[in-house]
Amino acid sequence: MRIPATNPYQDRANLWAMQLHLLAMAERLMGPRDASKKILKPRFTAVGPVLRNTPNLKGAYAELSRNGRTWWPTVVFELSHETVHLLNPVAGSGNRLEEGMAVVFSIHAQQKLKTVTLQQATRGAYFNAGELVNALPGGAFAAAKRLRRDWGALGAITAAQMRYTLPDIDPVLARALARPFYRTPAREQVLNLS
Repeated sequence: MRIPATNPYQDRANLWAMQLHLLAMAERLMGPRDASKKILKPRFTAVGPVLRNTPNLKGAYAELSRNGRTWWPTVVFELSHETVHLLNPVAGSGNRLEEGMAVVFSIHAQQKLKTVTLQQATRGAYFNAGELVNALPGGAFAAAKRLRRDWGALGAITAAQMRYTLPDIDPVLARALARPFYRTPAREQVLNLS
């Protein structure tokens, strides 16, 4: 898929096509999504980007920021990140493993789609989660595919499960990735991995 020359807010057909393209790309790299959950069309909101579950938890969709309403590179940046969460949509927040995979996949998708600019965190909790994921043995995407195959949702995988599926993983890294993800660096405590 190419980046459209249209306005994302006014081009809902291409917005949905982009969601489906990113979902297919994520499934190729990290394994099939949870097909019991319905993926709904993305929306632009004041609180995005965030994954939103339906009230009955049988479906989910990406809420994108208003910044993306007029610029496709921001749509790709935000939507690719949220697409990782759409693989196994769950209520509540996840761990550093899932957030780090979302960061790494967003960068990958932007590079594959050749966006005008590469948008990414350069410090803070998201950056650190991405760095941790990039340290996974065998590569981030191969590790994610194996972990999801064995355990399902990345956001619920424990350090013990990571060590079982990835026997070469550093136990300190496994513990760090299994910890809850917090957006604020003070709560993230990225330097204290043990």
